Amino acid sequence: MDKVITKPRDAWVTKVLFDPLAVPLSYFLGKLGVHPNAITISSLLVAVLAFALMVFFDLPNIFFLLFALLFYLSFLLDCIDGKVARLTGKKSEFGAKLDSKTDNITKILFLVGYVIGPLKEIWLIAFLIVLVHYILHYLFLYRFRLGISSSDFYDTSKGRFLGFFSVFEEEIFMLLLAPITLIEMGIVVVWIVSLVLFTIQQLILLKGETEK
Repeated sequence: MDKVITKPRDAWVTKVLFDPLAVPLSYFLGKLGVHPNAITISSLLVAVLAFALMVFFDLPNIFFLLFALLFYLSFLLDCIDGKVARLTGKKSEFGAKLDSKTDNITKILFLVGYVIGPLKEIWLIAFLIVLVHYILHYLFLYRFRLGISSSDFYDTSKGRFLGFFSVFEEEIFMLLLAPITLIEMGIVVVWIVSLVLFTIQQLILLKGETEK
């Protein structure tokens, strides 16, 4: 039955870090009759809470662990909403669009929250990294339009490991692993590493597409 609610191809971080909790919780929430769109909104509310804590409270660095935990919870809920929709037959075009928009807003809230909150002492460096992050995403995912659909993104049978460091792994690096360094510059270093790895992955993909 798990195959019904899980995607046949998905990021390894999702399968390893989130699905072990997301799958049983999806069944539980589905039996309770919780609507998947309500779960999507809950994911956004968790991000709003994290943003408020970052921006309006001058918390010690140990609270970076709390921010990482809140990101995990937000991402977990994002994994659950689609599973509940598939399990209960409540998939809809509106729900898919809501999920997509919420994903984008959630990530922005976390990144901007760090820049104007915990990283305010080095805000310019952090802001430039976030700016480069979105420029790279625009160039690789929209401007170049590499023509890779989500259905084959992790299909290794095609002779290319497209997902060795996709946007999913990048999010985990930037918003889950980086905070546990517990220092501002540690977050910045992990952010830079994640951008480098994502860029390498996209350049390899771009090279493969141009050689066809």
